[in-house]
Amino acid sequence: MSAWLTSAERVMACISPSSPATNVIRVASDLARKLHASWYGVYVDTRSEDARRSRSLRESIDAVERLGGIVVHVTADSPVEGLVAFRHREGVSHVVLRESRRSRWPGSSRRSVSTRLMAQMFGVNVVVVPLR
Repeated sequence: MSAWLTSAERVMACISPSSPATNVIRVASDLARKLHASWYGVYVDTRSEDARRSRSLRESIDAVERLGGIVVHVTADSPVEGLVAFRHREGVSHVVLRESRRSRWPGSSRRSVSTRLMAQMFGVNVVVVPLR
């Protein structure tokens, strides 16, 4: 059995349908390779037909497959709910996500998906890939 299959580490790349996650996917793939870990490119289907047809989502899925990751579609009411549930179910030890464009001001009425996700990721290493 190879070291790749026996590692307890698991890496999750968070994929958004609204923009390509190329940098997130590359970082997750590199991290998984260094850790000899399996890795997942996870997209949460919030039942939006337009999102499923997204060109950005297709590009991200293609990149995950090309780099040897496992594409996972999760259905949930919100991206945060779906990603947290997948993380727990699969024992993910490292989460890679993209920095959000939303405001991080303390008084902001709506926190970004990445901020809400990080607030619920206890006991896991989180890598935030900056916007470019």
